[in-house]
Amino acid sequence: MYSYTPLQWMLFFFIYCFIGWIWESCFVSVKEKRWVNRGFLHLPMLPLYGSGAVIMLFASLPFRGNLILTYLSGVVGATLLELVVGLGMEAIFKVKYWDYSNQKWNYKGVICLKSSLFWGVLTLFLTEIAHKPLEQMVMAMPFVLLAVLDGTIGAAFVYDTVISVKAALDLAKVLSALEKAKAEMEAQLREAYEQLGERMDDAAQAISERLELIRQNMEDKAEGRTEAWEKRLDDWWTARGIERARREENPGYQMVREKAKLAGHQVEELLRKAQESSSGMLKRNPTATSGRYRDSFHMLKKQAAFRREMLRIQRQQKKEAKDKE
Repeated sequence: MYSYTPLQWMLFFFIYCFIGWIWESCFVSVKEKRWVNRGFLHLPMLPLYGSGAVIMLFASLPFRGNLILTYLSGVVGATLLELVVGLGMEAIFKVKYWDYSNQKWNYKGVICLKSSLFWGVLTLFLTEIAHKPLEQMVMAMPFVLLAVLDGTIGAAFVYDTVISVKAALDLAKVLSALEKAKAEMEAQLREAYEQLGERMDDAAQAISERLELIRQNMEDKAEGRTEAWEKRLDDWWTARGIERARREENPGYQMVREKAKLAGHQVEELLRKAQESSSGMLKRNPTATSGRYRDSFHMLKKQAAFRREMLRIQRQQKKEAKDKE
């Protein structure tokens, strides 16, 4: 049976956070075909894996020597952790930082049968193979060294957690504001639709077209095409059979147009704030999703991808210019 001091347990937590980061970063990098510094934190640490490892060790204590019960204890313990953390983070941050929705037998996308079975296998590997050499290494460390390591890593971990939580909360605020801006855009178009006296027998189709226009506009903003909104709005009116002369004669049209432009500027400002506060979070979690703010979150991810591509092009241009010199 494990008999560790609190300092030893803490160091095990940090070690498995780091090992989990290595695993996740390599796995996601292969899928994305680019290096991804995976995780909620900036540090090379994934607290879910550290917590999972500690829980696995605790859960398997009564069943050491019984592989079947050790496996089942790992399945149950790690799945409960993943469920609680996943639902909790989504409730607080409005973002699902891992998503099993495309897997069979999943619950709300935060746990699934395949993942749970894998946790059981990982528990056996951990308790029977991986933990033993780590245990010997940590047990051999003097108290002073343990205290220094735990204190140093712990201070960095707490600081990183604070700033990462703040970034995640800022991201949630931006997503909420973007949804509000999108609703305002839709309201302005609806107002224009009513003020210009279009027939209402095809209202459903018109609303659908407006929503698509809004989505395309927001994606244009995300990709830096700030002039696209004016053209798309003109094209939409023209497609509805309302020519420019008739639009400009309507006293409410210019007012509605200005309001729509203002909403567009608000979206640009929100995207700028999101870039400042949440770009690292989005970059480190390329598989993250948001059920409540799906469209806005998709737009932010496109913005982050666009910015990465622009930075890549700039670096390439600087390199070519330097080579010519």
